[in-house]
Amino acid sequence: MSEPSAQLPSSQIPQRFGLIEWTPFLRIEPGPAQMAWFGLSEAKPLYGRLAIIHCDGEAAVELLEVVAPEYTSPELPASIQ
Repeated sequence: MSEPSAQLPSSQIPQRFGLIEWTPFLRIEPGPAQMAWFGLSEAKPLYGRLAIIHCDGEAAVELLEVVAPEYTSPELPASIQ
């Protein structure tokens, strides 16, 4: 039998073999640091999710993924250019 990595892109291996556990989506009220990071002039909700990556049957890594807010201005904040 061939190695899984020879048949799947490496980004799909953890998902395919059940090594990643996704939590429900999160609504995040941004603080000053998040507002600066995303270039927000006013607080508006951010959304994301938490992935728990397992190794040897144990939770090994918690990864927070936050989606950048939708911008109505044609100029992006300098922090994400």
